[in-house]
Amino acid sequence: MILIFDLDGTLVDSAQGVIDAVKKTLEINQIKPIVNLRKELIGPPLEILLSEIAGISDKQILDKLKTSFTNLYDNVYVNKIKAYDGIQLILEELKLKNHKLYVATNKRTIPTLKIINKLSWDNMFDDLYSLDKFTPSKINKAELLKELIKANNLNISDVIYIGDKFDDQIAAQQNNIKFLAAAWGYDSWNRDEKFVLQNPSQIHEFI
Repeated sequence: MILIFDLDGTLVDSAQGVIDAVKKTLEINQIKPIVNLRKELIGPPLEILLSEIAGISDKQILDKLKTSFTNLYDNVYVNKIKAYDGIQLILEELKLKNHKLYVATNKRTIPTLKIINKLSWDNMFDDLYSLDKFTPSKINKAELLKELIKANNLNISDVIYIGDKFDDQIAAQQNNIKFLAAAWGYDSWNRDEKFVLQNPSQIHEFI
């Protein structure tokens, strides 16, 4: 099987680092958030995330916020991450069984690589896909998955995408691939649904 994983909220808990970096970014730029900062907000591309939290659509201001956030997060707050319980073991087991493993994330490439390196996962995945892997950047997760599938000539009947957000499910549906929901992440799933994973070890039941 071919398993594609989301990153934030699926493989790693990065909530505190992202929230702290957003708080500091807004503080530096003297902007008050229009919503409470909470882990459920994490998931969209950076510009969308900052726009939703700051209540700003002006591109020049958003570009300034993105620069501030990027400097803070990439150099300090990216280290506030941890792999979810059971993730290390399931990845090792899947790798030993020669399943192909990929990451497809809205997170930018630089922090993605830093996280992978920090967790010593450099040889765990066949490839890593972020929105800014391409020029111009892909606009959403659906487009990213499409490029990943095309570039690696994957048979969609053998592909499963595992993510924690409702947008991940939509992206999988738009590419006609199977989807599994990580209930331990940042969205609230109906845990009675058969495609909802209560813990990482349940992945074995679907491959």
